[in-house]
Amino acid sequence: MLYIINMSLLYLFNLVKEKKIWFTFPLIIVLIVKGGLPDPYTTVDYLAYESEYNNKYLGFVSRFEWLYQDISSWAVKNYLTYSQFRVCLITGTFIILFVAVRRLTKNDKFFWLLFALFPFFPETVQVRSFAMIALILLAISFLKANKIQSYIVSAVLIFLGTGFHTSGYIFFLVLPIQFFFAKRWSVSLLRKIFLLFLVSSIFVSFMSTTGLTKKIMNLVQSVSGNDAVAENVNNIYSAGASISSVLLVFSFTLFFLLVIRIFGNSKIALDENIRVIFSLLTVTFVGMPLVMISSQYDRILREGIIGLIILLSIV
Repeated sequence: MLYIINMSLLYLFNLVKEKKIWFTFPLIIVLIVKGGLPDPYTTVDYLAYESEYNNKYLGFVSRFEWLYQDISSWAVKNYLTYSQFRVCLITGTFIILFVAVRRLTKNDKFFWLLFALFPFFPETVQVRSFAMIALILLAISFLKANKIQSYIVSAVLIFLGTGFHTSGYIFFLVLPIQFFFAKRWSVSLLRKIFLLFLVSSIFVSFMSTTGLTKKIMNLVQSVSGNDAVAENVNNIYSAGASISSVLLVFSFTLFFLLVIRIFGNSKIALDENIRVIFSLLTVTFVGMPLVMISSQYDRILREGIIGLIILLSIV
């Protein structure tokens, strides 16, 4: 009920042209509460995260990334329960995301309306990747200024993001892409890059479905002689493209085409905010062929959806 009331207020506030912070900030608190204090028994991954956290009290080493481990270890030393730790982590992540979005678009109330619909729920379930993408968005917001200091700050923030989830390493590609394409970006160029990755995803899906990927892995196994590693890779990446992966790529494609059509019709000029979003989107396109190999890469496409929501908010 609280979520429904919050969404209704967000919708009403989007009918008002005023862009003051106070319109959205109190409503973000509701999202923090919903994301930080979910039902443990109906929220995917909650019990796994809680178990991993509580094991720290027993001296077990966490399997998660270094920055998440450091923060959770600090929380354990200060005798915080997992619920308290989760609220603190979600709150900090939302603050970072709020600052990042505000630096990229002043129409942030429209962003929060769409974000609350999707991908709010999966992002706050996978808290590590959520913290990662918040730092990535803050990082790219510094690339608006084409200065060496901006690239250094951005690189540091991306590195901190990898401390929450290793998939963040792929976003280091945003730095050279923005450096080389900042003044060359156009909607036409973005469409061509998107089409290239879409075709690649279809090809990878064909390879995976026909078993060609598995044959390649068997070849790698025979050359390397490392049966254990080859078997792990084979099990994870050779299962074939799932229906959910195909639907995700299809949905991402439709949303991308819709946003680009709206963007093209708006006749809005490409400014620094739009250029860095284009660079971010280019990296997230990699998620289309990757998700055809393994569904664990769906988070990359979710980050692309967040980028498209910001672009739509700018328009």
